[in-house]
Amino acid sequence: MSLDLHSTPVSRARATANRLRWWWQQRMGWPGLAAVILLLAAAVLSWGVRPAIAARESQLLREQVMRLDATVRVTSAASAAAAATQRDPRDLLRDSLPPVARRGETVAAVLALLEQAKVQADRAEYSAEDEAPGLVRMRVAVPVKGSYAATRDTVAKVLNALPHAALDSLMLERGATAGDELTGQLHFSLFFRKEAP
Repeated sequence: MSLDLHSTPVSRARATANRLRWWWQQRMGWPGLAAVILLLAAAVLSWGVRPAIAARESQLLREQVMRLDATVRVTSAASAAAAATQRDPRDLLRDSLPPVARRGETVAAVLALLEQAKVQADRAEYSAEDEAPGLVRMRVAVPVKGSYAATRDTVAKVLNALPHAALDSLMLERGATAGDELTGQLHFSLFFRKEAP
């Protein structure tokens, strides 16, 4: 009985392995083996790192969305501020004035300031007129009697205490003798905001 070495499965596998090894050495050599090893390592590495990469991408996406939201908030706040600054300056000034309903207490404040400055104001005449849309001008004429310094201080106190007041004119006359007090008239304008009906 003769034994055929090529007929057993082990010998056939060994022969196939020898042919593959010969083919590999002829065609690829050790550089091909290094390339296969590197490809396998890259595949294993990418499979293991993929969850970390996905988590980082998700975090970067959330941060970008938050930055975009912050930019939208800043832009909308800036556009609201720009809209406020684009208002007509006359409207801004008108909004800063006291309402016309406070004209009585304003006239009383003017008279109180005259009394504090020791300038005798016997009576006050006033009239109101509409100046512009939403603006009322009250003209106040006050006859005064006193020294020049007291009258000047009174005017300064009125203008400092009431920012919505303006001095229209000041007329003073000196008496016949040098020691006489000055007499004259102060004309103020008081501006008020007219409330919408």
